[in-house]
Amino acid sequence: MSSLQHHIASFTDLSRRLIAELSELDRLRDQVREAQLAAQRSRRYVEGKRPRVPGGVELGTPGLVRTLRV
Repeated sequence: MSSLQHHIASFTDLSRRLIAELSELDRLRDQVREAQLAAQRSRRYVEGKRPRVPGGVELGTPGLVRTLRV
C-alpha cells in the first residue's frame, strides 16, 4: 500500500469513528432533553401546577380528567 493510500485509509477510518461518536452524542443529548422535560412535568404535578390543555380541561392524576368549564 502506498503512503497516499495509507493516509487516505487512516483519514477514512478516523472520519468514520468521529461520525459514530457524533451520532452517539446526538442520541445522548436527546435522552437528556427528554429526561429534563419529564422532570419539569413531574415538578409541575408535585407543586400543584398541573398542565392545562385548551378547552377548559385540567390534566390531573393519570386516568382522571376534570372539567373546569362547561
